[in-house]
Amino acid sequence: MAQDSANPVAPYTNWATAAQDIQSALDLAVLPGQWVLVSNGVYLTGGRLVANTTNRVAVQRAMRLASVNGPDVTIIEGQRGAGGGIGAGAVRCVYLASGAVLDGFTLRYGATESFSAGGGVYCASPSATVTNCIINANYAYLGGGAFSGNFINSIFQFNSAYSSGGACYSSTLNNCTLHDNGANNNAGGAYSSTLNNCTLSHNRAISYGGGMASSTLNNCILDGNLGEYGGGSYLGTANNRIFTNIEFRINNGYEFTHSKSIPV
Repeated sequence: MAQDSANPVAPYTNWATAAQDIQSALDLAVLPGQWVLVSNGVYLTGGRLVANTTNRVAVQRAMRLASVNGPDVTIIEGQRGAGGGIGAGAVRCVYLASGAVLDGFTLRYGATESFSAGGGVYCASPSATVTNCIINANYAYLGGGAFSGNFINSIFQFNSAYSSGGACYSSTLNNCTLHDNGANNNAGGAYSSTLNNCTLSHNRAISYGGGMASSTLNNCILDGNLGEYGGGSYLGTANNRIFTNIEFRINNGYEFTHSKSIPV
């Protein structure tokens, strides 16, 4: 689909007759495993209510939604609630069904209704996959950037959670970067997640686990994260880890608190 399409005609099989909005193309892709390709643009209109919040784009089948030219030029934009945060009027960027794949987008400025999760993307299960994406400046009660799902080669930046998991909550991350995310409670970066070959830098939590809490890290780097207890991690396991420049609001002399570390 192409935002500047001059003659959108279903079933949108070529660029000359492409849909102008992503949801219209998705709704016609009814066969499992189908692809919807998206050209350059900032997509910030429309909405569908799924998972307790209106979503700018709802991928409700096991299919692949992919950009043509990558996240720098293909953006799905949500919106904050009426008060500037979570709550009434909020629009999440993307809902992703089990088995669906999202490839090559920036997801920005999304938010959720009160007490909901995943401001950037809500994944219906761990089998939903997000790859080559930038999850930027989203907000939710839990998992400011993302809830659940499997993330590959993606960047989480400037996301925040009213409660826990500034970048993500209950997710699996592979070769991802989490920087400058925050949470009012626990885990400025990742909460209740598994991270493999990831870098967590300059994330912050008001309470526990600036980098992560209740998570498992494998071959990860934690650099300059900030938390009242456990600047790097709280209640987690870090395998083959590197900790550098870990900060503490209360300096208790540990890089990570109440965590089990298995060194290289």
